[in-house]
Amino acid sequence: MEIITYGFIYGGENFSELTIGVHEQKNGGSGWNSADGMMISAPAGDRKEGLKLSNQLMGNVIGDATLK
Repeated sequence: MEIITYGFIYGGENFSELTIGVHEQKNGGSGWNSADGMMISAPAGDRKEGLKLSNQLMGNVIGDATLK
């Protein structure tokens, strides 16, 4: 059986807020990076809100980096 991962998820309290980093297939593997990685964030009405939420939820992981 082959195992394929979709990405990773970070959630707020009770998962009322969440962000998903989508792994992309590249060079025979998959992964995500903060420079150009795809994200799904909710609730967010637009990209700006989604990035703000992702930065809040992932702050302890990305450290001083800021998703733009």
